[in-house]
Amino acid sequence: MTEVKAATGEEVSAEDLGGADLHCRKSGVTDHYALDDHHALHLTRKVVRSLNYQKKMDVTIEPSEEPLFPADELYGIVGANLKRSFDVREVIARIVDGSRFNEFKALYGDTLVTGFARIFGYPVGIIGNNGVLFSESAKKGAHFVQLCCQRNIPLLFLQNITGEAIVLATLPCSSCVNAESGFPS
Repeated sequence: MTEVKAATGEEVSAEDLGGADLHCRKSGVTDHYALDDHHALHLTRKVVRSLNYQKKMDVTIEPSEEPLFPADELYGIVGANLKRSFDVREVIARIVDGSRFNEFKALYGDTLVTGFARIFGYPVGIIGNNGVLFSESAKKGAHFVQLCCQRNIPLLFLQNITGEAIVLATLPCSSCVNAESGFPS
């Protein structure tokens, strides 16, 4: 990738910078390796079946609503080009009930989008990145995760880190983000 070569002088592939293989085998950030979207859904269902989670939910379930924006636009928004960034809010608007999203700390740590919504009537906390995590965005994410844990609200993580963002993350002090905030990047 040209961004990495310009920043570090190294020639590396997109997979080497942050693909599934890297995160499953070396960084340990991911638990499972999905071959495609259908396989990812299969793995997710398998994990959920094995949770053995019996806690009663004290949750208000509201009637489900279709998003205001069609879900079939997702592939056009996200696209196949992994170097292209997009606003994660556009994805959120196509998956949550009524496209309603109550953003948390919208003006702080703006490379991480956090907020509350409902999916099929159930409350969820959503965390999605709009670029690399810096200290402020990581602190915001850690605070939001704590709120969701206190309220027993499940979390949905949406991730998109482009090649350019990965180059920024390789610069000095990028490892400080985890240490300072307690939030995984």
